[in-house]
Amino acid sequence: MSIQSVARASAILKLFREHETLSIAKMAALMNLSKTTVHGLVKTLEAEKLLQQDAKSRLYSLGHINYELGMLYQSRIVTHAVVLPWMKKLSEQVEETVQLATLTDAEVIYLSRVTTQDFYGFSIAEGLRMPAHCTSTGKCMLATLPLPRLMELYPQETLLTRTPQTIATRSELLQQLQTVAQAGYAIDDQEAEKGLRGIAIPLLTAANSAPLALCISGTVAHMTDARIRQYLPALQETRLEIARRLGNHAMHAAALY
Repeated sequence: MSIQSVARASAILKLFREHETLSIAKMAALMNLSKTTVHGLVKTLEAEKLLQQDAKSRLYSLGHINYELGMLYQSRIVTHAVVLPWMKKLSEQVEETVQLATLTDAEVIYLSRVTTQDFYGFSIAEGLRMPAHCTSTGKCMLATLPLPRLMELYPQETLLTRTPQTIATRSELLQQLQTVAQAGYAIDDQEAEKGLRGIAIPLLTAANSAPLALCISGTVAHMTDARIRQYLPALQETRLEIARRLGNHAMHAAALY
């Protein structure tokens, strides 16, 4: 794609600042371009999920990738302004790796990572994507979703497995998510990576914000059952402090509960 095409594609997306839906003819008129030119650009944007077309009206609107990018941008601002200092404090307190992740469809994206120890070859870098059902962060965020949404995310009974411990079926996942929702936290017991365990809790954000989860993780040798039980109150206290800094009363109340 040429520089001119990129500029024109960007201009098409910017039209939706003031229009919820548009036809190709309307876009062409607003941009003073031919319908043929706009059609080619729109089809490329649609293929990349930056635009989507309604099957009945044939009108175009912004695709879900725009929402995902916007939520990630917002999450990263929150991370560096509010969450990161408390992640560092928690990591120093428990002497383990602390991670922050967000949920996008059936994947988690790791936004930030703080560690005080050698991670023994495990690499969970910022921006890394992982299947949500095999991570503690993913499971605690999935547990906040309604059943119809979960069925959309997991239309098949068989799930991708990364280790022998990974949840292998949708039925098992739904059952475990009920337990997670009741407990308020999720555990990854070598489900994402062999030899790695973690415990995570959701950071309950505003309705128009991306979901976030905070996780303490480490090696199996270090993350014993006893230590995991000890780390949960520290996670909950960190969530409460973050809630106070954000001034989100709903999140504050959930943390107190």
